Amino acid sequence: VFRQQITSPLRYGFVWDVEIASVEEGARVDLASYGALEGRGRFVLASVPDGTEVAFIWLVRTGKRWMNVLEPIARPVFTWSHDRLMDDFARGLAATLDCRLVWIRHESLDPGEPGFFEMPAATA
Repeated sequence: VFRQQITSPLRYGFVWDVEIASVEEGARVDLASYGALEGRGRFVLASVPDGTEVAFIWLVRTGKRWMNVLEPIARPVFTWSHDRLMDDFARGLAATLDCRLVWIRHESLDPGEPGFFEMPAATA
């Protein structure tokens, strides 16, 4: 279990704990999240011609009451902020691993949309 702390581009912050729930070496890492972000995540690794593709799927809800109250009207701003954070995460991970970041893509589902709480398959 390890503690994460971030500050968003909008200057609100989160502190949460992440537990490595399971690992399939070379294929995926599943995470459980508790605290300000509650839910689960998955890193999916896939061999591609130029190296390894990494996808990170994050199925969480905020434990912050003020965000939950504002979510129906502030969702576009929260999504923008989240995407900037994940861009920084991807760049930092690539730099830490001394590898080339080829592209970043964001996908968001609104609560209630089909698939919102469904973790994609363990393989890419």
